[in-house]
Amino acid sequence: MSSKIFDEYLKQARALVKEVQVEEAKFLLDKLTPFFDVREESEIEQGQIRDAHTPGRSFLESAITERIPQFDMPIVLYCASGTRSLVAGASLSALGYVNVMSITGGLAAWKAAGYPVEKRSLLSSEERKRYGRQIILPQVGPQGQAKLREARVVVIGAGGLGAPSLMYLAAAGVGHIGVVDHDSVDLGNLHRQIIYRTADVGEFKASASRNTLLEMNPQVKVSEFRVKLDESSAHRILSDFDVVVDCTDNFSARYLINDTALELGLPVVHGSVFQFEGQVALLNYRNGPCYRCLFPEPPPPEVAPSCSEAGVLGVVPGLIGVLQATVVIKLILGLEIDNASATVYHGLDDGFSRRKLRKRDGCMCAMHRETCFPMSTSPQFGRESR
Repeated sequence: MSSKIFDEYLKQARALVKEVQVEEAKFLLDKLTPFFDVREESEIEQGQIRDAHTPGRSFLESAITERIPQFDMPIVLYCASGTRSLVAGASLSALGYVNVMSITGGLAAWKAAGYPVEKRSLLSSEERKRYGRQIILPQVGPQGQAKLREARVVVIGAGGLGAPSLMYLAAAGVGHIGVVDHDSVDLGNLHRQIIYRTADVGEFKASASRNTLLEMNPQVKVSEFRVKLDESSAHRILSDFDVVVDCTDNFSARYLINDTALELGLPVVHGSVFQFEGQVALLNYRNGPCYRCLFPEPPPPEVAPSCSEAGVLGVVPGLIGVLQATVVIKLILGLEIDNASATVYHGLDDGFSRRKLRKRDGCMCAMHRETCFPMSTSPQFGRESR
């Protein structure tokens, strides 16, 4: 493409895309307007604007249509000098986006104005190889994989739900995983708790699961807590994590997890099973309901018997645990998640349904809702211990 033709193309792009100075761009960033960096990965490694998404130019259109379905939502693009972002903006305009902006002068002008840039820790060659199949997804990319590595997730209950959830969280590269379980492996666990082997019978579940996870992925950190969660330990343990995965099988533990998570402002990925059925729900998230909204009081024991009393098909908690891990990963990546309904699996019918969840008037969670990620942005993962 000759210089004259390209100049004409840029002229046409400027008619479609608003160019903004860095001062206005900084104002938009502070207002949580989504920023997208269209530079190559090698350039991004040198620094980027805070909270900017980094799909690169190749995956820009697919990443934006996935994250931003509203065509009138403001979007800010930038590159090194402002030219590639202008061209990319014209491409988004052709898709139907009507409020696309490009930073004049790009990152060079941003730096010259004295605005900060951040350098994300780079992925090692081993990480790129291990997680390569998910890194190529536009919803993940190197930036998403770095988010997974920085995240801290605690799984409470290393049984039928916790076992598959733990394995997929570790396999996905979640950087710090906590395992809370005071029980020991029993022979009767093995038909559904796939993280264990016959040789693990008699061992603490927290220790045996930690060994399996580190053998599978030595790049993750696994903290074991061989304690029964109670009021004295719940706050101390949960305060060191970003997300709580409730894989417990009794109501007292679920209420304790709920109340502690509310106090700390943590989302809870809840799972439960009964014989051939199970459900998954994201609770305490973005002003959504908490566990006490759904169950103000525990039901009578005869209405909700345990697995040892009612029985369970081993693959059902396996499936629900995998779905819990999926919700956690989407949460870390900042993907859209429905917190107003639960996913219900019906094993005998080979189908799924959605159960509507509603906040309950007068629930204790009302006083905590402002702390439970009320904004449209995703939680900030990988922070230091509170």
